[in-house]
Amino acid sequence: FWTVHSMMPNAMVVRCGDDFDLIGASKKTNMPLVNAGFGTHSHPTQALLDTFTMLEFMPSLEVKNILFIGDIGHSRVAMSHM
Repeated sequence: FWTVHSMMPNAMVVRCGDDFDLIGASKKTNMPLVNAGFGTHSHPTQALLDTFTMLEFMPSLEVKNILFIGDIGHSRVAMSHM
């Protein structure tokens, strides 16, 4: 993390397999950090892609029932949508 930070990028997209403290890291740097998924908790980039796809076909996502099929208890995408 600090090696990349020393290169002074405008922003950083972070995705890792471990439970990374993204909030703690964002407080230690002045650049925007984008959560692209980490550990077993989230996969927000996939959730955003799903949302954009739904909005292509529906004018709004208000009052919609969305069905997730599969192993929901271990789904990073489902957890990101929730």
